[in-house]
Amino acid sequence: YTLSLHDALPICITKLAALAGQINVVVGSVAGNEYYIAQAAKNNFDPSSLIDLCWRIKIPDRTYLAAQIGFEVDSTHYIHLRSDSDISTYWTCNVRNGAGSTQVISSLAVDTNWHLLRIIGTSAAMNFFVDSTLLTTIATNIPTVALGPIVYAYRHTGGSGTRSVTVDWVEATGARA
Repeated sequence: YTLSLHDALPICITKLAALAGQINVVVGSVAGNEYYIAQAAKNNFDPSSLIDLCWRIKIPDRTYLAAQIGFEVDSTHYIHLRSDSDISTYWTCNVRNGAGSTQVISSLAVDTNWHLLRIIGTSAAMNFFVDSTLLTTIATNIPTVALGPIVYAYRHTGGSGTRSVTVDWVEATGARA
């Protein structure tokens, strides 16, 4: 089963950018504002088999912003590659299975350039990549419930103006749950 950005557009929740072929996930200037793109059913991929998610994204201004891509079903079952200005200036890799969670802060700094973010793995281990560079492998607390792809942006307190995550394309591949 493969979900592409083209397939997902009719079932996404987001504000569309004026750029052809790109989506802007725009977060307002008020703390607590959040926007996300999620596959509507949120449970299409079976993590017990191979899952592969790749996004081409850009975060123009990461101050006071949490942005994450990955798979999830809810706030207690997820696999995320994350940039969060309140946690670190580096990419963080997170998994949570309802009973426990694992977070690894990488040594690769987040910047404002275009990047290919990729998560690939099974229930045994998840590998996290930025631009084909392996950041880490996590083999604990992998979710066992069906998951759906997501990109998410959250506005922290401080500063002024809006923040956004620009998505050029996405592809998610795996066994259908």
